[in-house]
Amino acid sequence: IIPLIVVLCITASFIISNSNSVISELMDKDIGSQTSTGAETLMSFLNEFRIISETMSKSNSIQNILSDTSNNKIKFKESTYFNTVMKYMTDVCDFNKEEIVHIWISDFTTSQIMQSNNYVSDSSWDVTTRPYYKPITETKSLTITSVYEDTSSNDLIVTVAAPVIVNNKLLGACGVDVKLETLQQNINNIKIGDTGYITLFDSNKTVVSHPDENIVLKSISELNYSENIINLINNENDSNVIKYTRSGNTYYGTVRYLKYVGWTVLGIMPEAEYEYQQIFTATFLIISFILCIAVLTGICIFIAMSMTKPLKKLDVASQQIANGHLDVDVSSDRNDEIGELASSIDSITKRLKTYILYIDELSDVLKDISNGNLIFELKQDYVGDFSKLKDALLQIQNTMSSTLFNISQSAEQVAGGADQVSCGAQMLAQGATEQASSVEQLSASVQDIASSATKEAEYAIQTSKSLEEIGVELESSNDKMKQMLVAMNEISSRSMQIGNIIKTIEDIAFQTNILALNAAIEAARAGGAGKGFAVVADEVRNLAGKSQIAAKDTTALIEASINAVKNHSSLANDTAESLSNVAEKTTKITKVIEDVSKTYQHQANQLGQISIGIDQISAVIQTNSSTSEESAALSEELLQQVNLMKKQIDRFSLPK
Repeated sequence: IIPLIVVLCITASFIISNSNSVISELMDKDIGSQTSTGAETLMSFLNEFRIISETMSKSNSIQNILSDTSNNKIKFKESTYFNTVMKYMTDVCDFNKEEIVHIWISDFTTSQIMQSNNYVSDSSWDVTTRPYYKPITETKSLTITSVYEDTSSNDLIVTVAAPVIVNNKLLGACGVDVKLETLQQNINNIKIGDTGYITLFDSNKTVVSHPDENIVLKSISELNYSENIINLINNENDSNVIKYTRSGNTYYGTVRYLKYVGWTVLGIMPEAEYEYQQIFTATFLIISFILCIAVLTGICIFIAMSMTKPLKKLDVASQQIANGHLDVDVSSDRNDEIGELASSIDSITKRLKTYILYIDELSDVLKDISNGNLIFELKQDYVGDFSKLKDALLQIQNTMSSTLFNISQSAEQVAGGADQVSCGAQMLAQGATEQASSVEQLSASVQDIASSATKEAEYAIQTSKSLEEIGVELESSNDKMKQMLVAMNEISSRSMQIGNIIKTIEDIAFQTNILALNAAIEAARAGGAGKGFAVVADEVRNLAGKSQIAAKDTTALIEASINAVKNHSSLANDTAESLSNVAEKTTKITKVIEDVSKTYQHQANQLGQISIGIDQISAVIQTNSSTSEESAALSEELLQQVNLMKKQIDRFSLPK
């Protein structure tokens, strides 16, 4: 029922939505078509007078009279065409007296007018004030003025005016003043739906026609229209149906703009009528679907009750069978699926009664097996899956009998083997104890040897370290000796440089001596004036002589020093070579001692590993000893368990 209701609700929503859309579309078409009818009515009404005006503007008599008055600057009555034109206008007016108020001709040059009622204006009349003057002078085409009220009759009038052009010169205009009463009646007779109507606006957006006469001649701005409809009318374009308000009331409307005349037709339908069909259709569909749901629900409940009663009976019977009561009545006289189900349950009941016999026999056999009796026989004829149970029990009988027999024989063999294992384990435990004692003595001896090797290795390492220190000292002495040789070589080099300096001093003394000699000669030439200079020359000569003597003595000493340095340099070289040889041999001895030390250390490590291995062997032997003792104890316990198992097997009665 629930899926059915859901489907119906979805269907109803879809249909209501589509029906509302269709109804809205139909209502929009009705409003649009009636609005178009109003526009056609207006055009049909005005076309008659448009034709009259355009025909008059092309009339020769009218063109002649306007040419005469314009060119000659005379009044209409002074023209020879006056009577002809007046008769022409009267005849046209008589053709449609109900709607035509006046037919007129206006001269723009002389600013005068003549009408079909024999009225001719005087000099005070001004053509520029007339509503048709400006549009005609600007466009030079037919013009339909806004609506105005006739002061004498209070009728609504509109003027249809056409320009009179002669030789491409605008001379004036002719036209028709038309009463709108007939147009208003025709527009008001157009109904949109039951309560809808047409509102007519002129080019100034003034109401021309409306069912409410109090609204006529009011501007759109005075009628409390909502902004959307005002904008739509002012835009002067056709539109689709829109929703708007006026004075708090809601309407649906569409606009048709007549560009030719500048008027606007507004088709209107009140909201109540527009939405009435939608509400009525939706209500009708909802009630219809509710009735359908109620009827279908009743049918479903009836069908369900006719099915649930026998099913309830079968359910009770099934519960009794499930509780172990097989004496139940599930017979049914139905020929449908429920009857077949009842017959199947009855067959199941009969088969279950047969299965009870199987269960009783199997239960007795399992009791015998639990009591140790494997000698039994299955008498029932097992069918279906119970045959597998019978085969399984017979296989269990054969398997258990064979297994218990083999276990009995194995137990006897295990008992004999356990006795032998117990004796062997005791002997093994005794031997392991003796081996453990010997291994402990061997481990102590190896540890002593390892300790001695370790001490010797330590002595060798200390000796190697001492030799390394001696080698370092020798290398240091050798380096210092080399530094001393370098210093002596530098002294020898400096002595050579001093010799060069002394040579320079000797040259200076020689030059000084020559200068002193020259000075003495010059002093002798000077006579008495050069005595003082001669004394100075003598002193300089004496100083040069002393310098030469000192330079010779210094040269002798330096040569002796250089010879001594050379002798000591040779001795220092021999000493340095000897120290270098000693250092090299010391290094070799140190390396040999290091190798000996490493050998001792390696032997000590090997002995340590041997000691560890012996300790491990000792631990294993001790473990074997304890394990052997445990094995002997377990063998005795195993022998006891085998005897107990033989007693348990003897409880079973096995077939031959």
